[in-house]
Amino acid sequence: MPFLATFLGAAFGVVAGAAIQYLAQVWIERRNRKLVLSDLRKEAQYNLGVANDMLGEVVKFRAAAQPDTFAGYHWYFRSHDMLGTVLNQIINTGQLYRMFTEREIAEIQQLRQFFNPDLERTFIFNQINQYKEAKNYAGALQLANHLEGQIKQGIATLTAIVDKR
Repeated sequence: MPFLATFLGAAFGVVAGAAIQYLAQVWIERRNRKLVLSDLRKEAQYNLGVANDMLGEVVKFRAAAQPDTFAGYHWYFRSHDMLGTVLNQIINTGQLYRMFTEREIAEIQQLRQFFNPDLERTFIFNQINQYKEAKNYAGALQLANHLEGQIKQGIATLTAIVDKR
């Protein structure tokens, strides 16, 4: 009988220890997820300010796309001011797939593709300069409309990240 009691006590201790270890790991993972999501929300909140500034730049661009003012207009780069540290971290660690739905991931990917300093420097800046040289005001207005739509879509994605629970 003492052997059976010792055996059952040891078995119960092993099972209880494993259960406690598992529950502690679950608690730590949830806590870490909440901390990362909190950091991501702060990063997205900051990026909303940058995106709104870029939207303001589109307004200036649209207003300048006139015969007497277009030649003096210069696009002000802002996408290089966007933060991506936490977003890159959750992408690199695979947490993105556990934190967001497939649709949200697609929107985040589109956000990352558009708010890219290289894209802004090469595509937008060069496109504006081509329109300025050609005095193509209609093309410039179409580009302004396109940029406005992309930035508003980015703002919606950033707002969804800020509101993510």
